[in-house]
Amino acid sequence: MEWTRRVEASPAEVWDAIATGNGISSWFVPAKVDPGVGGEIRMQLGPGMESPARITEWHPPERLVYEEDLVEEGAAEPQPLFTEFIVESGDDGTTTLRLICHGDAEGEGMDELFESMDEGWGSFLDNLAIYLSGYAGEICGSMMVDATPDLGPEDAFEATLAKLGLSDAAPGDPAALDPGAGGSMSGEVVRRKARDLAIKAEIPVPGIIEFGAFAWGDETHVRIHVRQYGEGAAEAAAAASGAWLGWLSDLFPEDEVASL
Repeated sequence: MEWTRRVEASPAEVWDAIATGNGISSWFVPAKVDPGVGGEIRMQLGPGMESPARITEWHPPERLVYEEDLVEEGAAEPQPLFTEFIVESGDDGTTTLRLICHGDAEGEGMDELFESMDEGWGSFLDNLAIYLSGYAGEICGSMMVDATPDLGPEDAFEATLAKLGLSDAAPGDPAALDPGAGGSMSGEVVRRKARDLAIKAEIPVPGIIEFGAFAWGDETHVRIHVRQYGEGAAEAAAAASGAWLGWLSDLFPEDEVASL
């Protein structure tokens, strides 16, 4: 599987975004990086969902490859999944990023995983373009809250949008969010998919707010992920965490809600 994005940033800025903990956290998931071949990238895919990856190639600022273990139910041993980032400088001040995922894992579960990766990486690369367009190198403060309601992903997502008052939201629409407890935010809808909505926020500090629902094993997860940039980002993210945790608990009072 392969994805390509041309971004308004230098190769060095793109490398910082894909190969450092703060950079990865700014558009993907919270991460820590032990750089270099043989080092490790530890990614927090959600509360209690850490995913370690081994760095197998490290060529700043042009190429990064890491390897993860995929475990298919019933398989004798984990199968490797390789994720490769290739950074190519353009003549017009832009940079092209190619992302390639490949591995030998097979089976029904793996087919479902790769299908979800196709949509997921597309959204994350949209986030990367936003981050690099105006906030490259800024300190990122992030928070994530996650609920596991007894609903299918589609119904859970629609319930989330209904409570937000954004059921009919489309890219370009303004969005004002008030989860309570001092967590108010406002901005513009920049992405709307079947189970994914993203808002580029400017108040209280710049950032990206994502609302999504997905299946993970036999469970449905509803996730709110806030990434905020620049001065005051860490404090804003901390305030947002408590506010959105309470908001999601009110929406799904009978279900487990956790934060990261």
